[in-house]
Amino acid sequence: MKMLNKRIVFAALTFGLIGMSQVALAETRDLTKDEITAMFSGKTAWGKHAKKDNRTMVYFAPDGTYKAKRLDQRDSSEGKWYANDENLLCMEKGGHTRCRRVVDKNGKIKKYKETNLVWNYTKFKDGNKI
Repeated sequence: MKMLNKRIVFAALTFGLIGMSQVALAETRDLTKDEITAMFSGKTAWGKHAKKDNRTMVYFAPDGTYKAKRLDQRDSSEGKWYANDENLLCMEKGGHTRCRRVVDKNGKIKKYKETNLVWNYTKFKDGNKI
């Protein structure tokens, strides 16, 4: 009976440790300025608005310009982009600049306005795919 109890305790500890390691792997963190620049520069990113059904692809050129195209309409836009010293992704269009947090949440890239999720990036590809 003692051997059976030891096995049960061992199994419980093993599964408990495995569960804790999975929690430790579940990570959410803001990207740094350098990480944002490396992730976006020279790439086309596809994404979806968190609340609306807007799907867009954006090419982030290495020269700091961007070109965006909504996939559900013929709308397109152009502007400038950069990562600032506060580790935010900034996009400027028509004299208005919006800077947002870029977060890696368990390997998924998301964009936040303060604490509100506004954008889910679904994939990144090298080059201009627009």
